[in-house]
Amino acid sequence: MRRAAAILVAGLTACLAQAASAADMAPAYKAPVVIPVYSWTGCYLGANVGSHFGSDKITTTTSVNNLAFPTPARAAFFDSLTPTTLHPQGYAYGLQGGCNLQLGSFVGGFEADADWLSGSFSRTMVVGVNPFFVPPGNYLIDSTKATFLSTARARVGVAVNRMLLYVTGGVAFGTVETTDTLGTFNGFGVSATSTTTKRTGWTAGGGIESALTDNILLRAEYLYVDLGSFDAAIPCAFAFGCVDPADSVVHHKFTDQIIRAGISYKFGGPLYAKY
Repeated sequence: MRRAAAILVAGLTACLAQAASAADMAPAYKAPVVIPVYSWTGCYLGANVGSHFGSDKITTTTSVNNLAFPTPARAAFFDSLTPTTLHPQGYAYGLQGGCNLQLGSFVGGFEADADWLSGSFSRTMVVGVNPFFVPPGNYLIDSTKATFLSTARARVGVAVNRMLLYVTGGVAFGTVETTDTLGTFNGFGVSATSTTTKRTGWTAGGGIESALTDNILLRAEYLYVDLGSFDAAIPCAFAFGCVDPADSVVHHKFTDQIIRAGISYKFGGPLYAKY
């Protein structure tokens, strides 16, 4: 009995030792590594700087009831010389702010901005000798500059961790200043009109944005802006001998293109996307 018990104890001890050795050799369990994915959800405020490239397509409708253009044929000839496009361009700088909501890799949001613009462009058109008896030396001077632009836009895009590719579009509000001057008989009669108009139009574009840190966002962006058309009437001067209240009407159609870089501060602490 004693011998049998000793053999049994020895066998159990050997089994326990073998089991312990096998447990030591088994690989230890490791929890999966979860890499946090940056979330674009939140609101932000920032500044931008860049350039704008305006385009003012102008045409002129000239009255025929004055000494300078007494017949429709002469007026039509003068008007055929006037179509042109002015290209005011310069700096663009201002502020932007908005909010984003991220669902999976999709990001949607809303943004508003306000930018101040520089730069102007002008041209002078002088009539030469012609078969319509329009006095040589008659001239038309036109100048254009955009001074302010604000937009309110929706943004939709796809996020790849800390990188966001997006398209954007919405309404645009701009201020355009124009000056149109008509001179007849080598400047004997001169009349001009200066117009500052506040326009409402539309804008569309896109960009790329990067989260440099959890709170600092950098971007590059392009916007196309269409502020529509408007007319500027040059008043009739006595020297023109005109009958109509306006000697000529200059038709302006203004568009602009914005290329800019921006930096924004995203409010709140670190926030990571959930999938």
